[in-house]
Amino acid sequence: MSGAQVNALQAIHERIYDLDCVWAQHLEGSYFPKGVLKDYTQCGRQLWYLDHGSRTLVRSDHCNTVVVRWVVREQGVALAGQRPVTLVDPIPVERLRQEIMQTISAWGQEILAKTAHFNNRFYQHSSS
Repeated sequence: MSGAQVNALQAIHERIYDLDCVWAQHLEGSYFPKGVLKDYTQCGRQLWYLDHGSRTLVRSDHCNTVVVRWVVREQGVALAGQRPVTLVDPIPVERLRQEIMQTISAWGQEILAKTAHFNNRFYQHSSS
């Protein structure tokens, strides 16, 4: 996106965040160029991303994954425009499995290394 487009989106997200609506402070997602979304081999590139609870876009690879593309392609619902299945190339099942295994392993290691970090309501931890 051009600098002007990013600035316009920043302004939009700041206005949305200030709305008198509880959900306005709970948006999250990334802005994908069509070519990047379509091609799963472009995973990992940083995109413009709005984090949950934030009013400001940042560069992040948070949503730029094979799993996100698979969900969009196979379960996405078009509110307007093209059907999601036309926006993302098919994902080979082995590539999807590979990313899921890598993510499970990485998260598991992080949870074991930082147990106190995950002991809060956001992660729905119960000590009982």
